[in-house]
Amino acid sequence: MLSSLQLRDLAIVHRLELEFGPGLNVLTGETGAGKSILVQALSLLLGGRGSSEWVRAGSEEASVEGVFELSAPVRDALLERGLPAEGPELLVRRTIHKNGKGRVFLNGQLATVTLLQEIMRGTIDISGQHEHVSLFREEHHLDLLDAYAGTKPLAAELAALYREQAALLSELESERRATEERARREDYLRFQLEELRELQPSEGELEDLEVERQRLRHARRLQEVSGEAECVLYSGEDAIVDRLGRVERDLQEASALDDRLSPLAARMALTLSEVGELARELGRYAHGVDLDPARLEHVEERIESLRRLAKKHGGSLERAMAAQSEMEAELRLIEETEERCLRGHTRLGELGSELEARAQALSAARRRGAEKLEKALRLELEGLSLTGSSLEVKLTPLAELSVRGAERSAFLFAPNAGEPARPLAKTASGGELSRVLLALKVVLASNDGVSTYVFDEVDSGIGGRVASVLGQKLEDVARSRQVLCITHLPQVAAYADRHLRVSKEIERGRTTSRVEVLEPQASIEELARMLAGSEVTPRSIELAGELRARAMARRTPGRAPSGRGRRRRAA
Repeated sequence: MLSSLQLRDLAIVHRLELEFGPGLNVLTGETGAGKSILVQALSLLLGGRGSSEWVRAGSEEASVEGVFELSAPVRDALLERGLPAEGPELLVRRTIHKNGKGRVFLNGQLATVTLLQEIMRGTIDISGQHEHVSLFREEHHLDLLDAYAGTKPLAAELAALYREQAALLSELESERRATEERARREDYLRFQLEELRELQPSEGELEDLEVERQRLRHARRLQEVSGEAECVLYSGEDAIVDRLGRVERDLQEASALDDRLSPLAARMALTLSEVGELARELGRYAHGVDLDPARLEHVEERIESLRRLAKKHGGSLERAMAAQSEMEAELRLIEETEERCLRGHTRLGELGSELEARAQALSAARRRGAEKLEKALRLELEGLSLTGSSLEVKLTPLAELSVRGAERSAFLFAPNAGEPARPLAKTASGGELSRVLLALKVVLASNDGVSTYVFDEVDSGIGGRVASVLGQKLEDVARSRQVLCITHLPQVAAYADRHLRVSKEIERGRTTSRVEVLEPQASIEELARMLAGSEVTPRSIELAGELRARAMARRTPGRAPSGRGRRRRAA
C-alpha cells in the first residue's frame, strides 16, 4: 500500500507532501490544478519514463519520493538483489535532472530504472483514459483473459517452450546450412590426420634418425677402425696389453727393492686394467656395428617423410605434432556437433509434443475462463446501468501455434440486447468504455495480487445515476485493497474514505499546486462545489450532504472515513 508521496519541483509543484490511507482515496479539484501530476509521479515510482520537461522551470532537478508498506514478495525481491529490506516500509526515490539524466534509490541505495521496474512490478495498477485505447488492442485482451482465468503461469510455460523451440529450430537451420562446409572440412581433417597417424612422429625423432643414418652410412669404416684398435690393444700379435703387462710385472718386482715405485706400480696396474676394458668395449662395438643396407634405406625414407610432413605443417616436427592435436580436437568438435544435432532433433520432437499438450491445456483453461468472465462481466455491466449489454470473450483458433498459444482473443461488445457483438472500437461510446474498463477492473480484482489501484478520470463520459453506481463499485473494490481515484464527479467522490482536494495558487508570482485532506464537513463543501460549480449554495450543500449520507449508509459497519484534516500544501 502507498503510505505517502512527496514531490519537489515537478511540473508546477514546488514542494508537496501528502499521505494516503487504506480504502478509497479520492482526489478532486478543478481542471489544471495538478491532479494528473500525481499520476505522473506514481508512474515514475513504478519505473516509468521521465522527461527533463517535467522539471519545474528555474529548478535544476525534480524528485519524487514514495513510502510503501513492505510486502513479503517485495521484501524477498529486494533481498534477492542484495538491496536493503529492513523495517516495515520501502522508500522509493526518483530524481530527474534538467539535462535529462536521473537517479533511482531503493531504501537509500542507488539502483537502476530496470531494477525499479522489477521490484515494483505488480504493486500498483494505474488505469487512466489511455486504457480506453488499450481496450481496442486485441493482444491486450488475451492478457486480461489470462489474468482472470489464472492461466498466466501456463501461458508463461508455453511461451518458454515456444521460445526454446524457436531457438532450437534456428540453431538446427544454421547447422543444416553449415553441413556442406562442415563435411568438406571433416574430409580435409581426416585426410591430414591419416598421414599424421600413419607416420606417428615422436618428439626428437628426426634428430635421432639423422644420427642413426650417419652411423649406417659409415658403418664399415666404423667397424674397421674399432676392430683394428681392439686388435692393436688386445688381440693382435705383441698387443699393447701384453707389453703393458710385462711393464706392470717389472714394476711390481722393482717396488720390492724400492717402496717409492709402489704407487707407480699401482697406477700401471690400473692403466693395464683400463686399456683391457677399452679393448673389450671396442671389440663389442666392432661386432655390433649394423651393416644392414635395408635399415639405412628405411631410415632415409623415414627422414624424408618426416621432413615433408614438417614442411607441410609449419617447418618443424613439433609444429606438425601440435597441428595433429588441434585437428583431432576440431574433428571431435565436428563429431560432437553432429551428435548435438541428433540430440537437437530428438529434443525438437519432444518440444513439439510438450507444446501441443500445453497448448491444449491452455486453450481448455481459457475457454472455461472466458465463459466465467462473460458471466461476471454481464453482472458488473448490469450494475453499471448497462442492462441488456454483453461483452463476449471470443477465442479464435490460429492456423499455427504462436508464443501466446493456439488462439487469439477479442472482446466483442453488444450495447443493446439483440444486437450482434462487435469490436469495442466500433460499438462502445466513451462512457460505455469507461464502464467496461471499470467492470474489468472489478472482476479482475479478485484474481490479481495488486495492492493499490489508481483510477485516473476513468469516469469520463459518465454522469447521473451511473456515476453513483460507479462510486459504489469503486467502494466495493476498496474493501479489499487501496484505491486512488481522480474524479470530477461528486457522486463518485461521496464514497471516499479519504478525500483529498488538489488546487493551485500563485505564490511570489509562481503557480503551484497544493493538496489538503478534507474533514467530513469540508468534504461535503467540496462535493457541493462539484455539484454547483463556482457558486456554492445552501441547496447544493444540502444535496452534497444527501450524497454523502447515502454513500455512508452502504458502508461496512465499523468502517469510517480516514481523513484526519491534515493539510499538505506547497512549501
